[in-house]
Amino acid sequence: MADPNHQTLRGDNPKLQQLLSAGWQVVSESWGARMVISDDILARCQAKQAPPPGWVVRELDATDTTQAAALQGAVISDFPITFSSFGVLTAAEQLKAEMTAGNLWLFGAFDAANQLGCYVAFEKADQYAPGLIDIANAATLPAARGLGLAKATAAFGILTLAKLGHRLYGAGGAAQNTASLALVKSLGGDITENYYDIVSPEAVATASPQYAGTET
Repeated sequence: MADPNHQTLRGDNPKLQQLLSAGWQVVSESWGARMVISDDILARCQAKQAPPPGWVVRELDATDTTQAAALQGAVISDFPITFSSFGVLTAAEQLKAEMTAGNLWLFGAFDAANQLGCYVAFEKADQYAPGLIDIANAATLPAARGLGLAKATAAFGILTLAKLGHRLYGAGGAAQNTASLALVKSLGGDITENYYDIVSPEAVATASPQYAGTET
């Protein structure tokens, strides 16, 4: 059942300004991006795919899903929570099933001890556009941040999937997740839409808990 006190609208929807003028308030923002493989994007990815010394980037297989699920659980609280953007934990067995079905690809950066420090997930997203591959999420352990691992891993993943014929990519996230936005832009992604979660004057006046502090 739709919540009458909450709406999510694209930034170019005329209804957005109408409701804001009527007293509705923005409580969170998110963005969407698209990337179509081109010579420029391939060159960007080739320039960024090399990890720093001591790290190896490769595609994950079924034997790596336990590490991937553990990494996800370790950093899930770092993902912003909004009406439209939030982290979802996925068990190792579910990761295996999706990979086996050809709906999910995981790429990761491993240290010298073969410990996973970063992964980037790519998912089939035909429901949004034919042939679309969604850069679903990127996760890096705190101790491995600032090394460029996510960029190297995402670049390697795009190059690998492009060789398989996948040419259209999408991504999205909360506006305050600046690291994710910077990652997508660095690889040549174009921001194609912005979304605004807005709540009614009644929700604002009563300070309803479900509308308070959604953006973290």
